[in-house]
Amino acid sequence: MSKSFSPFGLGLLTLITLLGIVGPPVSAQVRPAAVKNVDEPGRVPFQAYLTGLKGNGCGTNFCTLNLPAIPTGKRLVITNFAGNAALQSGSTVGDITLIVFNSVSNSTVFSFEVPVNSSYYHTDVIAGSITRFAFNEKTLLFVDAGQTGTIFYYTSGSLADSFTQGFIITGYLVDLTI
Repeated sequence: MSKSFSPFGLGLLTLITLLGIVGPPVSAQVRPAAVKNVDEPGRVPFQAYLTGLKGNGCGTNFCTLNLPAIPTGKRLVITNFAGNAALQSGSTVGDITLIVFNSVSNSTVFSFEVPVNSSYYHTDVIAGSITRFAFNEKTLLFVDAGQTGTIFYYTSGSLADSFTQGFIITGYLVDLTI
């Protein structure tokens, strides 16, 4: 008994082969799972520029500036703290501290104090008798939703009139809901 193929069946088999309708082997169709690093620092960057003026957010010799609220389910990872303080001539920085406060337990979670180094001071040539205190500190601090970040800054003398006290906090947000 001999088997024969019909011309239609043979033509259909040839067409399927040429067009590639029959897919590649099953192992080639399986793709690896997509992996996403949700904690990638560049994924959700954070930057806050906090400013105050004497008489507008700052007192005669101090400033208290608050970071924006951290969204629910997120954590702020602070990687850098920088600032530029303008002082009356002869004044020095007493303290610049970044404090994280837990409003639920009414307690300080941690604080980071900027080292007061004489090399951070310089005289403002344009403004004349203004002394500037500038710093740029790498750090690793965490602020969760429900906690507040506050910069507290005071001087031994007086803040400069009409000059901005500016501070920059940079880092990134991490999603805690995953």
